[in-house]
Amino acid sequence: MTRAASFVLTTAVVGLVGCGSLGSGPAPLAGDLLSAPTALNFKGQLLRLEATPRLNGETFGVKVRLHTSRAPTPRVTPLNVYVVTGGGVWDAPYRRDPAPSCGQTACVSGLARGSGDGVQNGEAVQVVVQLKDERGRLFWLRDSYARVKR
Repeated sequence: MTRAASFVLTTAVVGLVGCGSLGSGPAPLAGDLLSAPTALNFKGQLLRLEATPRLNGETFGVKVRLHTSRAPTPRVTPLNVYVVTGGGVWDAPYRRDPAPSCGQTACVSGLARGSGDGVQNGEAVQVVVQLKDERGRLFWLRDSYARVKR
């Protein structure tokens, strides 16, 4: 392989990683999740994540909203929700919200629930959602800031 071809291939791979795209593989590490972008550009439309993590007794839940400034929202399917805490990485499958509250913006709303073991009330966390687009490509999208509440 020539140097030029090698450079182009390396640049393409780095570009995909920088956009948050992932192939299938092992569970993500905290460092991978923390490097996820806070906005994704789909056909000129910025998609952002807003997360509300709550600890209710032994149950930890995260409400997530994927939103854009104008309709329609990009055709993406949320798959999993990851939360980077001081104790490690929590994860649960995404479930669509049957009654989303999007207000004036276009959004996709859902939640993830599971054991709250190791999650602390008041803790600052990073919430990341794994997404799949209509072509089957995987992406990560991170909320810029979230704090666990009761």
